[in-house]
Amino acid sequence: MVQVGAALLGIVLFYFMLCKGLGLLVLNKGVRVNYTRKVGHFAMFLLPSLFFVLFNIQSTHERLLLSVVSTAILFLGMCGWARRRYLTAQHMFASIDRPEDSPHTLSWLVSQTVAGLLVLWVTQYVWLAVGVPIELIYITILATTFGDGLAEPVGIRFGKHEYVAKGFFVDKKFKRTLEGSATVFVMSMLFCVLFKDYFEWHQFVLLCAVYPLALTLTEAKSPHTWDTPFLFIVGNAIVTGVYLL
Repeated sequence: MVQVGAALLGIVLFYFMLCKGLGLLVLNKGVRVNYTRKVGHFAMFLLPSLFFVLFNIQSTHERLLLSVVSTAILFLGMCGWARRRYLTAQHMFASIDRPEDSPHTLSWLVSQTVAGLLVLWVTQYVWLAVGVPIELIYITILATTFGDGLAEPVGIRFGKHEYVAKGFFVDKKFKRTLEGSATVFVMSMLFCVLFKDYFEWHQFVLLCAVYPLALTLTEAKSPHTWDTPFLFIVGNAIVTGVYLL
């Protein structure tokens, strides 16, 4: 428990310092929040893994619990109550507050994160029951982290072919690009290849044929800011089916 507590403290402190620094870049240096938000996106998915290694936390249950609790503390640190009282909370919030998401920025982000973590939690129990290696959960986690994480910056920088996505329970439309969606496809294929040793040859071929396209279409059709749970559901379902084939 001491190791878990120390890891939690380290993750939360790093989150706070990172988000405050990114927020100051937005407020004082004019850096686009679309970029700082994605840096936070990467940190939220990848940073806990560093502390899992540093504190030798190997239990999947403890890892998911740490992810849930640290994320909850981060979002509480950005809530309206905190922002009205603390300048640091305002700086942190500035790192994620895209103008097009206001006033739903935090509610969308919190609900998406909770739903995504719930999908992962359920997946681990299903896979334990049916015999799918729990390590395969990282195919979809990493494909989402890098695919969805890079899709927006790539779309902003290189996107020429736009299409429309709907918001989450709002009558508002948002722009996405084919170039951003192509990033999801490439990253999904990459992580299929990196995890090929877990599959028989015919399973691997099927995975490569189905998985990248399915995740790309899922990301394209998912509600704005709420694609992570759908990517986790679709990605893990395909991995399950292919592995058990």
